[in-house]
Amino acid sequence: MNDHDIIISDLLEVDVDVDFQDTNGYSALMLACLSGCVNSIKVLLEYDADVDVTDNKGLYAVLLLPTPTMSVCLFVCLSAA
Repeated sequence: MNDHDIIISDLLEVDVDVDFQDTNGYSALMLACLSGCVNSIKVLLEYDADVDVTDNKGLYAVLLLPTPTMSVCLFVCLSAA
């Protein structure tokens, strides 16, 4: 795990809402997908991040992944969660 993953885990252990959305409707899972942070995606899914949350434009986290290869990574993460 890197520093981001540790911070995410620490915040979620003190009962932060894993599905909180910012003013654009982005959740932490969406931001992790936008950044291609596979480890952060795994951590968020371990804490039951909702993959069905949409942003203000109606997009799901999986649609925010930067490349088709990353979609495969998310599928693997979802299968393991």
